Amino acid sequence: MARPRSASRTTARCVMRSNEAGSRLVYGPEVICVAPIGTVRADVVERVVRWLREALGLPVIIGRIPIDPEDAFLANRGQYDARRLLLELNEHSASAAVRLVGITESDLCNVILDFVFGEAQLDGNVAICSAYRLSEKGEAEGREEATARRLMKVVLHELGHVFGLSHCEDEDCAMHEAKSLADIDRRSTRYCSSCIEALSWEIRRRVPSATDAAVATSHAA
Repeated sequence: MARPRSASRTTARCVMRSNEAGSRLVYGPEVICVAPIGTVRADVVERVVRWLREALGLPVIIGRIPIDPEDAFLANRGQYDARRLLLELNEHSASAAVRLVGITESDLCNVILDFVFGEAQLDGNVAICSAYRLSEKGEAEGREEATARRLMKVVLHELGHVFGLSHCEDEDCAMHEAKSLADIDRRSTRYCSSCIEALSWEIRRRVPSATDAAVATSHAA
């Protein structure tokens, strides 16, 4: 399938199904499922989900996954193995049409980096994002709002990787690499036009039913 010259802005269609028989998630096409891993503030998760719905032309739901972050705890580092959590999330992703994003308040790391804000399977189905390092000391007024907005940016970034996007040189784009809170704060809550085009194409490629898949270009509220 050739990449389109411009991204569609029509509305995606979704049929949602749930599987009550077990822990594996089975939803209809074009769904992003955000799942708290461990103890995560419900209001933060709800804010992230609301902003994602506005930033993407795809349905976003909240899921419940029986994953204990302590299973990924690295005693020698006092942190949590992001890739171990990715593997566990992948076990609960039953459909190639579902993008499953875990949100945790645990401090994530991997074998290369001292810490990560998030990690994803490139061109895969799952991502894990952490709110642990998204607050600054001294932030009192509006701290929860700032943390939730940063977390939304991290989720948007990792979802881009899930859909096959690489880092973007545009510093305002959600896919620009972030190594600090300042980098995250500089990023917007949207993708640049090039990433929107690529993402729209990837959604149509990976989800055959998503012929009307859309990625909205406006900022999240």
